[in-house]
Amino acid sequence: MRLDKYISRSRVIDLGSADMEGALAELLNLTVARFPDLHKESLLKGLLRREDTMTTYLGLGVALPHVRVKMGRRYVLAVGRSHYGIRYDGAMESEPVRLVIMLIADEKARDYLQVLAALARLLQDQDFVNSLVQAPDLDTLYDRLFAGCGGIAAKPVAAAPSRVNVVVLREAEKIARGSRCTGLMVFGDAFAGTFESPRWKTTLKTILVTRNLTDAEDHPARFSETIQVRSFSSQRLAQLRSAMLVGLTRGLLTFNDRICCVGGLAGSNQFDTIVVVDVEKEFQTMLTSHADLLPADVKPEVLERVIAVATELAVEGREGRPVGCLFVIGDHKKLEKLTKPLV
Repeated sequence: MRLDKYISRSRVIDLGSADMEGALAELLNLTVARFPDLHKESLLKGLLRREDTMTTYLGLGVALPHVRVKMGRRYVLAVGRSHYGIRYDGAMESEPVRLVIMLIADEKARDYLQVLAALARLLQDQDFVNSLVQAPDLDTLYDRLFAGCGGIAAKPVAAAPSRVNVVVLREAEKIARGSRCTGLMVFGDAFAGTFESPRWKTTLKTILVTRNLTDAEDHPARFSETIQVRSFSSQRLAQLRSAMLVGLTRGLLTFNDRICCVGGLAGSNQFDTIVVVDVEKEFQTMLTSHADLLPADVKPEVLERVIAVATELAVEGREGRPVGCLFVIGDHKKLEKLTKPLV
């Protein structure tokens, strides 16, 4: 996936509004004109509701309002530039908003947080932001933004598997069979690019764990399942517990499984570690008398989203600072009465 394909010259404008609500309305007018299945009023309410909950101001005169809705495409981006600045509660008076990047995402887009984080990182580059704000015309602004977004969340260049990696995978299969494992878990983020498995076949259930997966068509054919989780560390197999938890909630794994895990240092392009894990021993603290980890009315996707948000906050923080959160699956209204947000 490349974000530049979601940027259209027709949705890059100079804003005339002096406040954020008016600016969002201008951007939404352009968007719904192209996508009639989107509804301006509900989108505007959703965007403003998020602003009331937590500011989307990034600093440097840039705001990144975003909302998730049910729609027929994964993402829509609309961009507005203000020559005079927009009044915004989240910004300092001396730093009015000059650039508004509005992101609308489908509610099923599973890499939503990664896309937001990638956009935020790009828009924290002072020189890049200045080049957009000071562009002599909208065509130039579009060209510069298009070029910048071409590298965001792009599908990385695949690293060709070396002979060592082929040997490690084959030996891992032997170990898995010898130790009576029920499956293999391959951690693809040992590769700097998208992991492409070598010409290696196995009848064992094989799960690929990676942060880079984006579209359904990217699922490698040699893997039974794919789990997308982000690592918060560069250490070997740092995603192991998160991946297994997702696997348990999806029904890909059970507490009785024994899994052979293959990984390496993140970005090293080489497998160098084989570990056999008993799921029951790894998650002893979570074992209860119930077979299911989640209540019947909570979908596994909910827990996956919670894990993604928690990991993103642990890695990125907010405004450069670590962030701690309390996640509630259930009667959140009852808990709200017992807690007090500090921000």
